[in-house]
Amino acid sequence: MATDKNLQEIPEDALEEKTSPEPTEEPKAKKIKVNGTSPAKKFKTWFVGNKKLSIPLTGIFVFAVLMAVPFTRYAVAGTIIKKDVTVSVRDSKTGGVVSSAYVSIGTKVAETNGQGEALVKSVSLGNKTIKVTKDYYKDATTNYTVGFSGTHQATVKTESTGRQTQLHVVNSVDGTPVPEVEVVSGGSLGKTDSKGMVTIVVPAGQSSKKVTLSLDGYNDQEVVVKASDDKVIQNEFTITPSGKIYFLSKLSGKIDLVKTNLDGSSRETIFAGTGKEDDIGTVLLANRSWKYLALLSKHDSDLAKLYLVDTSNDKVTVMDEGNAGFTLAGWDGDSFIYKVSRNAYSEWQSKKHVIKSFDAESKTITALDQTDASGNAGSYIQENIGDIYALADGSIVYTKIWYDYPYGNESKLGGKSNGIYSIRSDGSGKRTLKTIDAQTGGYITVSPSKPNELYFYYYNSGDSTANYLEYSNGALEDSTEKDFPEGGVYNTYLLSPDGNKNFWSESRDGKNTLIVGDGEGDNGKTIARLSDYQTYGWYTSEYLLVSKNSSEFFVMPVSGLGKDRSPLKISDYHKPAQSYFGYGGGYGGI
Repeated sequence: MATDKNLQEIPEDALEEKTSPEPTEEPKAKKIKVNGTSPAKKFKTWFVGNKKLSIPLTGIFVFAVLMAVPFTRYAVAGTIIKKDVTVSVRDSKTGGVVSSAYVSIGTKVAETNGQGEALVKSVSLGNKTIKVTKDYYKDATTNYTVGFSGTHQATVKTESTGRQTQLHVVNSVDGTPVPEVEVVSGGSLGKTDSKGMVTIVVPAGQSSKKVTLSLDGYNDQEVVVKASDDKVIQNEFTITPSGKIYFLSKLSGKIDLVKTNLDGSSRETIFAGTGKEDDIGTVLLANRSWKYLALLSKHDSDLAKLYLVDTSNDKVTVMDEGNAGFTLAGWDGDSFIYKVSRNAYSEWQSKKHVIKSFDAESKTITALDQTDASGNAGSYIQENIGDIYALADGSIVYTKIWYDYPYGNESKLGGKSNGIYSIRSDGSGKRTLKTIDAQTGGYITVSPSKPNELYFYYYNSGDSTANYLEYSNGALEDSTEKDFPEGGVYNTYLLSPDGNKNFWSESRDGKNTLIVGDGEGDNGKTIARLSDYQTYGWYTSEYLLVSKNSSEFFVMPVSGLGKDRSPLKISDYHKPAQSYFGYGGGYGGI
């Protein structure tokens, strides 16, 4: 057999073995057996079957992941958590506070107060831009991060574009600084701080500017502030508590009813005199709230009429009128107490004298009591009404006394009794406190003491004895001569509108000492030793009214006057010849 010389001869059995090898058995893969379902399927089954627990846990997990990332932390928390941010605005040159500036953080806006601070409420967490704007100042911004914890306070400095000037504002009555007074000129220029100070900016090139000082509870005050390039000028101004004072004035030559502010400004005549008024009988008495006034005047007739003045609208209406004379007792709250003596009734006729009350709210008259009488023109007995006092406890206490004519025949008074009585202004609660035999008991003298106290004296001709009684808080008891005011001299206690204080004066070494005590007229504190001033009344429970020479009208603080200060003059006024000593139901009696 031919062969290739280059090939080595290979045995046939060897060749056969190479070309047809025996197949070898491969190792088998190890099988893993799983008992039940896989972990993934287990979790899915649990998640679906426990949604009340699984869903909240998922939310917490996602929230935790977001909170771990600074970028998303504030965005997420800010949808839930809000913080208040206090922003203090300061002048970049002087360091002084800048009031009435607008502070904005996003959509939240607030205005700085007199301390230069603005409280921006409910700001979401995160990095914020605080922006400050104000007239005559450059806009200013600063970045601030509102974090999770602590209080948040930021300071922003802003630069003025005009001349700075300072205002110092004090109360014209007591001289104390007034905070939060707004300085207005077109818009708000600033507000005073706790010391009554404020710095405002006047436009460049202006040396002065007209502004208005405004604050609730005070009258607006128009003033001119001055400014300079060389220095910051301090302008001194006063502002007066709001309210109106009513009084009689004869400045026009007739007796007018006028009103002014507490400093005498904005004078206005609300009930002009006609010339029929007389100096003695024209009387004005204010109730404690100054809501109502009672005016007795011969305004349009030869007989005096009793008028009601409603200070809420300055409307003047007739309270009572007729062919009669009126004797004023005073105010009991909003009810006015007075006596009517009817001219058309003879002395021997009943009902000649009547005690009445007029309710200013309902405009109704109530007859509280009236007199009796009998006889004829030649011989009669007559009952009359003596002193009437409207006390602070709401009682109207009065006396009634019998007389005979011709005089000297007291036997005609047999069976009649003089008496001391009390009643409420609405006619309820009438009580007979004391009856005295009219034949032997003489005239009953009354002397007021403390706000709810009266002393009585009468002489008994039957046994020649002097009798003393004391009325105190609704009860009448026997008393002694030593308790009766010596010479009938007594203080007039003027009760404050809130009923918590009394104002009175005492003569000491020939001078009037002004005193404020509690609602019972005790625990008096001397607030001023003023030889020329007398008590007049209250205006609210913060201010006292005093008079000088019965012709000048002043206001002062209830706390008294500071060093080198005098009461603020309201106006000159007209005082009638008569006074109402002991009158504590209102103001204007003395």
